[in-house]
Amino acid sequence: MTFGLAFLGDGAGVVLLAAADAQSRSGAPGSYLLFWAGLVLIFVPSAAVLLLSDRSREARLAVALGLGLALYLAKVVYEPTAFTYHDEFAHYRNASNLLASGQLFGYNPLIRTTAYYPGLAAATDALVRLTGLSVYTGGLILIGCARLTLVGALFLLTDELLGSARAAGTAVVVYAANPNFLYFDAQYGYESLALPLAILAVFFIARQ
Repeated sequence: MTFGLAFLGDGAGVVLLAAADAQSRSGAPGSYLLFWAGLVLIFVPSAAVLLLSDRSREARLAVALGLGLALYLAKVVYEPTAFTYHDEFAHYRNASNLLASGQLFGYNPLIRTTAYYPGLAAATDALVRLTGLSVYTGGLILIGCARLTLVGALFLLTDELLGSARAAGTAVVVYAANPNFLYFDAQYGYESLALPLAILAVFFIARQ
């Protein structure tokens, strides 16, 4: 499996997922088949490069990042205009409170405990104030960067511990096969930001 085909599969797979979501919203048939075809196009070529090829460490890392980003975009095309998960509404409220008041720990009637963990809201607030983007768009960018951090840190940590780029690629493939990776860990929620930062911290500790 060539390096370029993995990225081509990523792009084609995301297009098929977007088509599947559009058909599902309209009630047209065939969305289920398109959805699984999209996931196969994303996952199989990248997994082949990471598990079976003799590509360099840098090439494997690039393919791993492409896989992580493509699977994140599966969540983005599912809800392209607004957050829709329950937890996302709560964190959206936290970010909106912070933007409006400038104060952390604002009251949140949706999930009250989330207000006591303001890291996601604070990061979103900084990005929105710097760029002028909406909370939704800023949140997408923030969690997308977190997804790339997670995949990259996991790859580098495994490579650091085992001294094998193939093992690092295998770790990414196994982790990406976790059902929560596709949607739950891609939502606008504090675990989507906290987990990548935790893995990154472990990587830095391992390098000491």
